[in-house]
Amino acid sequence: MRALLIGLAIVTSCIAGWLLLGPGESPRNGAISSGQANPPGSIGSRAPAADQASATDSEIVTDDRPSPGRELLETPQPPAFFTVRVEDFEAGQPIADATVLFIEPGTAGLSEAEWMEASRDDVAFARRHYRTVTSNSRGLAQVPHHQSLVHLIAVSEDRYATGRWRPTAEEPVVLRMQRDRELVVHAEDSNGEPLVGAEILLCRARGTEEPQPYDRGQSDEAGSWSFHHLQRYDGESDASLLAVGRVPGIEVRSAPLDPDAPLQEVVLRFPPTGAVRVRTLEADGSPLDPRTLSMRDVIVAHLDRTDQNTIVPRTSAHSPLDDAGVATFPHVALGVEFQAVAKDVAAVRFQGPGRAGEVVAVTLQREPGGTVLSGRLVDVEQRPLADLELQLDRATPTNRREDRLRTDSEGRFRTWLDANFVGPEVELSVGSSRWERDPRRTWQVALGAHRLTPGQHDLGDIVKGAALPIAAGQLWIDDAPSGAGVTLVVERQEQGFWRRVPRAQPAIEEDGRFVVHGVADPGELLRLTVFAGQLLEVPPLEFKSGADDLQLRLRTGGSVRAIFRVDDDVPFGLLEYALVTPDDPAPHFAGRRKAGTHAGFDRAGEGRVALTWSGLPAGTRSLLVHAPGEDEPVVRIDGLRVHQGACDDPRLDDIDLRGLARKITIRVLDFERRPLERNDAFVLIGEQVVRGFSLSRGPVQLAVSRPHDLLVEAPDHRTTSIPAVFADVEIALELAPRIPLRVEPAPGLPEDGPQLVLRLRPTGPESQRMAFLDTGSGGRLANHLELPVPIPADGTTRLRARRTGPHEVHAWLVGDGLEVEVVGIEPATWSIPGSVDDQTAVFTIPAEALQAARARFERR
Repeated sequence: MRALLIGLAIVTSCIAGWLLLGPGESPRNGAISSGQANPPGSIGSRAPAADQASATDSEIVTDDRPSPGRELLETPQPPAFFTVRVEDFEAGQPIADATVLFIEPGTAGLSEAEWMEASRDDVAFARRHYRTVTSNSRGLAQVPHHQSLVHLIAVSEDRYATGRWRPTAEEPVVLRMQRDRELVVHAEDSNGEPLVGAEILLCRARGTEEPQPYDRGQSDEAGSWSFHHLQRYDGESDASLLAVGRVPGIEVRSAPLDPDAPLQEVVLRFPPTGAVRVRTLEADGSPLDPRTLSMRDVIVAHLDRTDQNTIVPRTSAHSPLDDAGVATFPHVALGVEFQAVAKDVAAVRFQGPGRAGEVVAVTLQREPGGTVLSGRLVDVEQRPLADLELQLDRATPTNRREDRLRTDSEGRFRTWLDANFVGPEVELSVGSSRWERDPRRTWQVALGAHRLTPGQHDLGDIVKGAALPIAAGQLWIDDAPSGAGVTLVVERQEQGFWRRVPRAQPAIEEDGRFVVHGVADPGELLRLTVFAGQLLEVPPLEFKSGADDLQLRLRTGGSVRAIFRVDDDVPFGLLEYALVTPDDPAPHFAGRRKAGTHAGFDRAGEGRVALTWSGLPAGTRSLLVHAPGEDEPVVRIDGLRVHQGACDDPRLDDIDLRGLARKITIRVLDFERRPLERNDAFVLIGEQVVRGFSLSRGPVQLAVSRPHDLLVEAPDHRTTSIPAVFADVEIALELAPRIPLRVEPAPGLPEDGPQLVLRLRPTGPESQRMAFLDTGSGGRLANHLELPVPIPADGTTRLRARRTGPHEVHAWLVGDGLEVEVVGIEPATWSIPGSVDDQTAVFTIPAEALQAARARFERR
């Protein structure tokens, strides 16, 4: 259940990332170049061209002054410009006098609360924090930039558009405005009163599929939540929109919404509910101080018992702790089971209220053995730094953790560390909690090693200072000094692996000069890893902290752009594309995971899509297009000559995919005839190489060029084979039989020690085939079909035998991230029967073998 808490943090960070990057973009792992732009007219500048609008013609109204109380980072030189064209979505006509709002990442230090505010109403937020220009009579506007990504919003009367500009983008950037539409959803209780705190989702649904969320919010004191810019969700003709409301244990859905009809307020009426009040306590029984939690929320989740050994969290809600350490959930379902969990506090299962209005009290209590770590953050003049977000890093030889904290009005922060960090020496540091565009704003303070004991541990006053330069040097691209499009990441060796150095942030100028700010020991071995999509890969450059004359020479690679002809029946997004060399014919399924594979699809005119590979070394390649799981490609083009620059082979134009493959949908039902949604359940397809597609989101869509035999693997269910599938299919699984199993002598292991686990691995000829799952893992198919069987202390259990036939049997001691094999189990192979005949399968482990394995486990 602690994964639910992680999900909360991910949601918050995704909001900020989406707003800055726009749909379809993802931030790179590492610092973003913040180099200075050249003056207009110089090399690298994008000043207004003669055929574009001049500053006067564009009627640019831009205010570079900071908003009240907010500092904007200025560059010493004037910015360059790019052109934006604002036009009507349907007619394509230019729109004059539109307001274009723009911001670059890092130009304002926005708080988490402000980013959450932006998720409610991005236009109102942008008007307060963004800068503006106005489109001229031709719909053109000039937007200044500093060689970093720019997020754009355009508004004009009742119309709206959004987009982004990147340094590699073609100009002009076109913002196509549509009539702006808003959907208001109102949640009511069974008496017609506003229901506060319900999760409200805007979802898409296709046929009998489970609705998939587009956007979400929480009903306010009036029971309402508004979804802005509904026109963004109109593009899928085969899907309908739904409004969905959730409280723990209850889901209420609206009728399908017609995106073309006038929007009416949607009312979601909930059945009678009860309430839950969660109190949190320290290990000694005193009230828990919410300030010691980096995430001060409690989650209550409805548990759906799908099988006597399987409990799955369904609908959930989260509520903040008040100053007394209490969280209140005013609306939960009646007569169902729940689980309550808070960060660093043991989860508790409980039965919910049984009648309307009943309040169930639940207590969460910390386990003993931890410590409360505190400190006070001050500036160089010893003044407390109040309401400042920071990140606490802590590490032992076997554990590492990062917490985001906030100082109070006196500059103090607190957090709780579990028993894993009590006893051994813990390396501590505090620093910036988010990326800063200006490396000089990045800060980190190394606090050294501390041996923590249970109870209270105060770090005293910590002086916040700026990160210092730890490296400097020069970038060259094709023998010219340049840093265009380059991202640098600093790494250090930890426990035998190179890992990114927190807050080590390179700043790259346009002329390729760079400086890395961060915290490192003098002379510490570090390395720079280079990311640049258009350039050839180079090995990481190792250096010692303090080096100031590093040289990185990069070269432009080749590129291949293939244009495919498609129609509405071509599942081009489900096919797989790869470039392979004659001496390295990489399997097609590995194509999308190889470096420099492709930069994604883009439209190339009516009925065409394009796919571009870049950063390619010179040589001869073949282009392969595969349907997943099929050995032979549906398209193969050999002899493509790649050199520096673009490949000009005419065979790459108008590659016709029409009629070569079709899309099929596989729907899988569990033994209770409910849609199966599990990330450890897979649809398998393939011959020499098997591809596995997770059922984590329910139905699976595949591209196929001919009939295929499919296999469905799901825990607790019989493995099911479906022959010759070439159309949509629904598969109902059966519950696997439970076979009695006993280990002699009984292991008798204590509850707080390692557990004995048997692992049964199929040995049939098909299990030796290679398999690649959509999670990216590879290996023999048998590895993915392995059946783990935990053995209790008395040695007796039952196995859900989803597969039959011969299996290898191995025994392991498992616990605390360690595994030790127990040798000598008999029988070492076992054929799982197809039915239960009440005969117990007996396995024998020599007592001395178990003792020897336990001794090895404890030595580790």
